[in-house]
Amino acid sequence: MTPFEAYKTYLAMRLHFTSPNYDIVKSKGAIRASESSFMMKKERFTFAKMANRYTKPQFVSLLAANFAAGDKYGGMYNVSQAETVYKEWVSRTESQTYRYKQELTYLHDRWAGGLETFFRDDPDGAHPPIIYGFLTKQVSLETLVILNKLFQFTDKLDTTDPVIEEVVTLVRKYSPFVRVPKEHFLNVTNTILGS
Repeated sequence: MTPFEAYKTYLAMRLHFTSPNYDIVKSKGAIRASESSFMMKKERFTFAKMANRYTKPQFVSLLAANFAAGDKYGGMYNVSQAETVYKEWVSRTESQTYRYKQELTYLHDRWAGGLETFFRDDPDGAHPPIIYGFLTKQVSLETLVILNKLFQFTDKLDTTDPVIEEVVTLVRKYSPFVRVPKEHFLNVTNTILGS
């Protein structure tokens, strides 16, 4: 990967995470950028460093981890912090099944009634348990993505609530970067929920 390719990858990822209309999967990462204008930017040194340090898939993961963590620049203005976020993301990815089991068990123990209960609005006006769990950091974004890939729960939520809308958007934008072997996670879900 060249520094300019790293820069174009960054632009596509940033657009994906910040624009409601751009989908990096549908567009296959296509983005307009001029190499001559890139060479005039002082950030070219940062992208050169990243191009030397990471393969393109690793760089995409680094950016996805940082955008998903809330950094609107994908970590490119604080590379050491971005690398820390990426290392934590790699660790979470490597223990994805374990974390999913723990978080699903938390939801199951806290809100009896199964999957539908997790996605339903609380009668007292509180957010659905799945959103509450995420907001209180008891449920990770990866678990939300897995559950959404398995059960499309984001289609069932009230997105007129701005908090729910923000979480749903994040789940959908982050989803292409989380690998989910569906049958495996369905089996894990059924084991934990006793279905």
